[in-house]
Amino acid sequence: MSRNFHHSPKIETKNLKFYIDISNKKSFIPGSTILNSVVNGNLNLYNSPSYTKDSLIFNGTNQAAYGTHNILDLNKCTINLWIKFYPTTLNTPSYIPFWVSDNNGKMIFLYTAPNLNYVILSTENKNINKKVFFNANFNTNEWYNLSIIRNGNNFILYQNLNQDIFQETNEGYIGIWNIYDQSLSLGCGLFQGSPRSYCPIEIAKFYIYDIDYSNSDITKFYNVYKSKFNIS
Repeated sequence: MSRNFHHSPKIETKNLKFYIDISNKKSFIPGSTILNSVVNGNLNLYNSPSYTKDSLIFNGTNQAAYGTHNILDLNKCTINLWIKFYPTTLNTPSYIPFWVSDNNGKMIFLYTAPNLNYVILSTENKNINKKVFFNANFNTNEWYNLSIIRNGNNFILYQNLNQDIFQETNEGYIGIWNIYDQSLSLGCGLFQGSPRSYCPIEIAKFYIYDIDYSNSDITKFYNVYKSKFNIS
């Protein structure tokens, strides 16, 4: 099933559990300190990220959006987002564009940077620490559509429809944190109850579905917006 949200083209709404769309006035009003999910829930905005009509720009220093949601289980899910990476002067950049945990404290977060030739997708809690490595390259100042598909221990990453094969390791984990149930952050990681590892990024749209969508579904997500983000 697909339908129109105000200011949004048709998107798939079946199994949609969280949906941020900066171009949608139901999601964001300029000057607001609240970033609403069109479907349910909201995030708090901190230190006034820059705004365009379609996106929020996080400076990588102190700006973030984080809060809670009502997603119970991330064991089977699809996370889709439109993102642009900006350069950083940090010698060891820590890029965590989003961080999300479910009702059991299990989390999924992305770790990457334009000067890295890989993406680490961490799925872990205090007792289970896993990293999934994908080969991927990002250029700064370019839009990308990322889709992360999870079904138990199986993962697929799509970068502008390019599918990547993963390698998994149990060696350690990134960061130190308590377990925070049903939390979500954009523009940073959530560590010890407050944002850490800020990253200079621009985010336009962010979706979470509680189903592992197919290649054809991911293609539909991509084709809806690719021209809008100047991708041929």
